[in-house]
Amino acid sequence: LKKSRITFGKMLINTPLINLQDGRMRPTGVEGVWAEIRELKSLSVEGGYLYGFSPRGTTRWFRNTESIGVFPTGLNPDGTRSGYRDNLKSNGVGVLGLKWQAVPGIRVQAWNYFMDNIQNMVLAQVDVQQRASAAPSHEHGAGHAAAPGGFFGGVQFIRQDAVNHGGNEDQSKTYVLEGSKAMTYGARAGWRNAIWETSVSYNRITDNGRYLFPREW
Repeated sequence: LKKSRITFGKMLINTPLINLQDGRMRPTGVEGVWAEIRELKSLSVEGGYLYGFSPRGTTRWFRNTESIGVFPTGLNPDGTRSGYRDNLKSNGVGVLGLKWQAVPGIRVQAWNYFMDNIQNMVLAQVDVQQRASAAPSHEHGAGHAAAPGGFFGGVQFIRQDAVNHGGNEDQSKTYVLEGSKAMTYGARAGWRNAIWETSVSYNRITDNGRYLFPREW
């Protein structure tokens, strides 16, 4: 379409939680169906169904559950090593994201990640960017150029809830403990101009439960 597209197959996507990750290595790839709808001026919609992953730094493709555990696994709450690798059951991941440019300098986004039979995650975020006033430019004798700077900040909230048994009825082999939930929130504020940038950030995971998300994604 004019400003939109639908992709099927193997691709690269960039969302808050499923993204390319470390640029020093081969980025994370995904496989599935993905849509980007940008027909409205201030609102864009992204989302799709993902069933395959190729984690960063690897060359193989895995089914969604096979990819969880390619990198070293974590620990169960009792300190024993988690046994979720190759023991999870899930039909894929459904993702839906909304990005709204409320007014110039303020962007709101909300995302939902549904990992079938494992967990559901909701992310909400507000970003603020103040543009600095134009600075004079003497290049070619005249003209003005906007200085890429000013105040910036943002707030973010994430909630996770287990789905069914969290991936496996055997809780020593599941990814998320049955009935568990987790919440995390953070904020950032800073200032930048054409020469330097400084900021202060804060993030907290509450004591409701463990924040878990596949590092492979």
